[in-house]
Amino acid sequence: MKKTITKKVKEESKKIIDQEGYWSEQVRDYIAGFDYPARTKLHSMAQVYNKYQYGL
Repeated sequence: MKKTITKKVKEESKKIIDQEGYWSEQVRDYIAGFDYPARTKLHSMAQVYNKYQYGL
C-alpha cells in the first residue's frame, strides 16, 4: 500500500481521469492502492478535478 500522495501520483491520477473518465475501473483500482488516509484525500482531489478541471 502506498502512503503518500506525491506530485507523480497527482499527475498519474490526472492522466487516468482524462483518458478513462472518473467513473472508470482504472481510477477505482488506482485509488484503492493507497492506505485509507491517502485514499480519501486522493479521492476528494479526484472529485474536484473531475468537476472543475483543477486541483490535482
